[in-house]
Amino acid sequence: MSLASSMLAFEGGQIYIAGGRGPAGPIGPAGSATLPITCGEDILVNRLVYAVGDLIYHADKDTPAKTKVIGLSTQSVSSGGAVEVLTFGKRFDGSFGYPTSGNLWLGTNGLLLTTAPSSGTLVLVGTIISSNAIIINIQQGLTLV
Repeated sequence: MSLASSMLAFEGGQIYIAGGRGPAGPIGPAGSATLPITCGEDILVNRLVYAVGDLIYHADKDTPAKTKVIGLSTQSVSSGGAVEVLTFGKRFDGSFGYPTSGNLWLGTNGLLLTTAPSSGTLVLVGTIISSNAIIINIQQGLTLV
């Protein structure tokens, strides 16, 4: 059996068999991702959350087990209901009223802070891009001493 030379590619000391392009996958979200997750407690809109098993709760900078932020709630939902959690990307809300730029940090009870906390765990969770728009981009936390 022989392969046409146009189907072979040589790169970095490896030989690859080139094939045709496969079918296009589904179109993803426009620069953001949300997941529907069940609430383990009443969740408030625009609060940072963390997960325990299949449930989410408000994150908190002062409780180490609650600092592993997975995203931002996009609505208020009662315990047992499902809420959409923005794991990364842009969030617009006319009620934000933030300064026109800066960083966002994890506070207590899932609150977004515009000033880095001086105690607890320092978790950078996003960037302000206008008074009513933010980008969620959660980083690993750093425990302050």
